[in-house]
Amino acid sequence: MSSLAYRPEIDGLRAIAVLAVIGYHAGLTFLPGGFLGVDIFFVISGFVIGRLLKSEFESGAFSLVSFFARRIRRLGPALIVVVTCSLCAALLLMKPWDMERFSHSVLSVFGIYANRYFMKSTDYFSPSADTQPLLHVWSLSIEEQFYLVLPILLLVLYRLRREKLILPIFAVLTLASFFLAAFYPYKLVATSFYGFETRIWELLAGVVLAFGISTLPKLTAVMRQVFSVLGLVLVLVPLLMSGPERVAALPVVLGALLVIAATSDGNLVQRLLSQSNLVGIGLISYSLYLWHQPVLAFARLAFGVPDFSLGGILALLSLIFVLSVVTYRFVETPFRTQNGRFGFFAAPASIGLAMTLAGIAWAGMSTDGFKSFYLARQSPEVAARTLVIGEALASRGNPKLTDDVSCQFWSERLDEVTLSRISKCTIQHGPVVVVLGDSHAIDLFNAFKATNAAPFVLGLSRGACGPLRLQDGVCPYQSFETFLHENAATVKRIFVTLSGNFFFADEGQPTRLNVTLAQATADYVKKLNTHTPVVWLGPQYEPHVAIENLDPRIALEVQLFPAPPDLYEMRDRILADFARLQGISYISKIEGIMFDAKQDFFAGGQLTYSDTDHWSSAGERHFGARLIAQLRKTEHLQ
Repeated sequence: MSSLAYRPEIDGLRAIAVLAVIGYHAGLTFLPGGFLGVDIFFVISGFVIGRLLKSEFESGAFSLVSFFARRIRRLGPALIVVVTCSLCAALLLMKPWDMERFSHSVLSVFGIYANRYFMKSTDYFSPSADTQPLLHVWSLSIEEQFYLVLPILLLVLYRLRREKLILPIFAVLTLASFFLAAFYPYKLVATSFYGFETRIWELLAGVVLAFGISTLPKLTAVMRQVFSVLGLVLVLVPLLMSGPERVAALPVVLGALLVIAATSDGNLVQRLLSQSNLVGIGLISYSLYLWHQPVLAFARLAFGVPDFSLGGILALLSLIFVLSVVTYRFVETPFRTQNGRFGFFAAPASIGLAMTLAGIAWAGMSTDGFKSFYLARQSPEVAARTLVIGEALASRGNPKLTDDVSCQFWSERLDEVTLSRISKCTIQHGPVVVVLGDSHAIDLFNAFKATNAAPFVLGLSRGACGPLRLQDGVCPYQSFETFLHENAATVKRIFVTLSGNFFFADEGQPTRLNVTLAQATADYVKKLNTHTPVVWLGPQYEPHVAIENLDPRIALEVQLFPAPPDLYEMRDRILADFARLQGISYISKIEGIMFDAKQDFFAGGQLTYSDTDHWSSAGERHFGARLIAQLRKTEHLQ
């Protein structure tokens, strides 16, 4: 078998990969590991592109321009068709805030950074991922990032006549990427899942096999049979079992490598994977992969259901297959080769259309998800509710610093600008009141500012900066402790607040205090307290209502079902007792605010939460007034 001979079993392996991914996203419960199909794709892609590049470099036929043109012809036309259809469906089905996010995802697709975008915006394994029509394109971005680098690296090595270094260099890079993925910090699991640096070991493994397959020991027919069967088992078993991605990916990758390396004409695995039905699915696997997520996501949005009946799944799978066959026949095939019917125009036309779609996406981001277009199609009541929800969602995130004069300001770090501003405001107002902590401290600072609680307030906080990160240089705790030690006279009082979720176990014991983390926080607070009075404000109530999922066509009052307060009240009491035993001044936000679900979630015609656990701008004013009154009453704020 020549190095570039067509191998139908690889298309059969592609079929397994794409069917696994589609089944997983469709909600088929017997495929809990179906998402691992992407890992199989990466190995196959690395091998196929690797052997093609090896052949071209060795024959002297390689051209960088031709390589990139082929990639554009191969991937561009079908992707453009799917994204165009998805944009049309999104304009009809999505609310403005969803449309704005979708527009950003479209821009990330053509900017080849979809993996970075979804890393920051969407947990792949969360229910919200099911309604992201272009979520799956994260993997295409990683492939294209890889293929921007691979041919250039090979070109350098061949030009320097260092061909013998290709295998050792790529083997080292493969191991480095694998160990980075395997040992990435748990808290950064999204980075590990979507990251280029933690994914390229799978593509590199295929490339290494492509360059090294001719040097492998000769195997007997029996050995090939054994290794290929073992490989197929390693591929299939993880797809049928649930488990952490970083653990399950290794056997799947090894299995795919064994199948590719050990199958030979006529052996069992080769015959199984070369079945005409599997090969046919493998041939249209790219179109299948492109279409499946938009069809499933838009169906969920259209029918308002997270899961489908078996009949619904079969109907949607049929639609996906029909669209894929049509796309393969009339889009992929005609444009794939330069000598094809439309091949000569495929690359420039794809670039032009991609730029046009990116421009439309930019317009969507710039107009709040084509909000005016959406509102014009709604009744006055629906339009009004849309604006209420949109205003709550828009108030998410870090405070907007509108000027450099106010002495009520926020920063993530004590940089030179912040220190300079502290110095100027100290001359003007005297010592500063500091609000320190995580994203809930951002809520608290905004409440202080909205209620004008003090003339000089510094919010020093950063999202996800919990007690595990008290020594983290990224979070502001260490730098503030150093600052306070040297500038105690410039700080009047410190309010520390963190999400209660950091301190309690999740799995079946939501009220079991993590004493280690609580003690670390208490020790930190006590160190600050030796310089300046510190108040530990307990966790805030979390209603766990997904604001973005509210339907503006329905009265908001009948959709708001916040979580019972009992859990948060109990956690608050446990933390209060712990803090008092430590001799720390503790104030309960729960008691200070006295949240009433009937009156406080939707107050004054506005939503008081922007997501499941953070206050909206209206909530910062609403709850802030009560909390500041409590702090003044207890003489913690003068």
